[in-house]
Amino acid sequence: MKDEVYSYEFNGATKKIEESSYILTIEDANNTKAYYEGKDYQLNAVLTPQPADEVALVWSSSDENVAEVDGNGHVSILAPGKVTIKAEDNDGNYAYYTINAN
Repeated sequence: MKDEVYSYEFNGATKKIEESSYILTIEDANNTKAYYEGKDYQLNAVLTPQPADEVALVWSSSDENVAEVDGNGHVSILAPGKVTIKAEDNDGNYAYYTINAN
């Protein structure tokens, strides 16, 4: 029998959580207060509690004209604007991080 599925909102992101699973959030590695065109930043996925097995994540940008993100959460700001970075696992659990770039 499949575990129950719960949804909740945390920091503006809706997450689907299966019972006895983990919570996925995104944090800025340096607690950056402002993001600027031409600069690079590091975002980290945080899984709580930390699962025993490694979790593969796919990172994506809502607007690649504003920012690109690689498979490790490294973000390059290409132009001013608002962009949402998403990290998602293979089970459909995801988290968002919104950047307002100058």
